[in-house]
Amino acid sequence: MAEKVTLIEVESTDQKMGKWEKLAVLAINECPKIKKEREKKILFDRFGIGKKAKTLHAIGQDYSVTRERIRQIVNNAVKKIKKNCKSDEAQKAIEKIDAYVQKSGGYVSSEQLFAKFNCDETKEQNAIKFIASLSENLVAVKESSTMKQGWSLSKVKIAKIKSIAKEAASILKTEKKTMRAKDISAAIKEDSVLTESVMYGAKALMKTDDGKWGLTTWPHVNPKSIKDKSVYILRRHTKPIHYAELTNRISDISTKKVTQQSVHNELIKNEEFVLVGRGIYALSEWGYAPGVVEEVIVQVLEEAGEPLHKNIIIERVLEKRIVKTSTVVLNLQKPRFKRVDKAVYTLN
Repeated sequence: MAEKVTLIEVESTDQKMGKWEKLAVLAINECPKIKKEREKKILFDRFGIGKKAKTLHAIGQDYSVTRERIRQIVNNAVKKIKKNCKSDEAQKAIEKIDAYVQKSGGYVSSEQLFAKFNCDETKEQNAIKFIASLSENLVAVKESSTMKQGWSLSKVKIAKIKSIAKEAASILKTEKKTMRAKDISAAIKEDSVLTESVMYGAKALMKTDDGKWGLTTWPHVNPKSIKDKSVYILRRHTKPIHYAELTNRISDISTKKVTQQSVHNELIKNEEFVLVGRGIYALSEWGYAPGVVEEVIVQVLEEAGEPLHKNIIIERVLEKRIVKTSTVVLNLQKPRFKRVDKAVYTLN
């Protein structure tokens, strides 16, 4: 049989508990209708308060009862606390959560809730979800194939939330570009605050660093491969970068550390990237020219169609490659070029 959890035991570990965990404990222990220690223990186990949350099946095994029986005990206990919560601190916390959901248009994902109330640790996240479940005004939005787990005001139907998420994704698919939330909400004729809150909870949508929204399937919004992440980082960096530094930045946004060799290989074999200096790469779309400096000078003179002053040649080469000025000057001494006037060169 599972051990008992008494109020004394909880208070003895008070210093180790977070703010929301303490509130959850108070809500349970100060409810006069929750008298049985077994009932308290089941709530602690199910919601993961001060520990890892357990499944209904696992708790049922602890007490030799069915998962359905555990579900009934949990639901009944939550109802009791909703109607008989004697903790003023817990009541104030519930009101704060209600106010935040109201301000957000009537829906928030659990991720938004965690971010708003600084719940970084799992135990605090478990606790704030328990506190939210005690609200008379909120309905839990279960995680589905399209939506993350969240909370809505009872007057905001879950079907409405899913419809907004679906329409927002449809608009982005049609436009084929990232868009601001206010433009998406205008296109689907929905409240802008609620629309953006729903988009945070939609699995198909993601907010970019510039504040716009896109589809998670778009590599420039949600890069997954080393190649896509390289493009993503270079666009954010807005200038060429050494592959060693690029490797570090890719590792920062990846679940696994990547090697310099794997990054370098992608940069070499894909046309999206161009070598513009020793180990330094740029995006081809920026107009940088591949090849050795000599070839770049040839390209500059061919594009000009006339002799150019040395300073102009240097300036135009540096627009295409990252090299030292002296390297350009030395290359102008090669047989493919000839000086036709003081510091003026053309193709030989």
